[in-house]
Amino acid sequence: MSGERLQVVDGPAAGTQIPLAGEQDFGQKAGELGTLGNDQRLAAHHARISRGPTGELVFYDVGARGGTYLNGKRVSNAVVLTTGDRIQIGDTTLELAGPAMPEPVASEPVLSEAYRELTGETAAEIPVTQEPLQGLLGGTVLS
Repeated sequence: MSGERLQVVDGPAAGTQIPLAGEQDFGQKAGELGTLGNDQRLAAHHARISRGPTGELVFYDVGARGGTYLNGKRVSNAVVLTTGDRIQIGDTTLELAGPAMPEPVASEPVLSEAYRELTGETAAEIPVTQEPLQGLLGGTVLS
C-alpha cells in the first residue's frame, strides 16, 4: 500500500500530517517534519519508519533512551505497522492513517444540465411519484 500518512494527534505538532512516501526519521536531527514541532523529549536520532521488501511500513526505535511505544507497548524490535496504529515518541502521539480520500466530485450540476438539455426542465422540477417505480418493479410498490 502507498499513500499512508501519520496524523500527529498530540504533542507540539498536533494537527500536522506526515506523508509516508519512503523513509521517515524522527529526532532532533531529523528533517523538519521528523522533529515533530521541536519535541524536546526526542533524542537526536529517535525512531524510523521505512518500507519493507513488499511495501509494508516498518517502525523501529534506533536506540533512544526515552523509548518508543506502539499502541501502548514499548518497541524493542522492528514492527510492521497497520492503519490505526498509535505511536508514542517523546511527547508526541502519531496515528497511522491510510491514503487521503480524494475530494468528492460534484456531479449534480452535470446531471442537472444534461436533464435540462433533454427535457427543457431542471432536475428540481421533476415530480417525485411512485408510478415510475411501479413500472420498474413490475407491480405494486410497498411503503
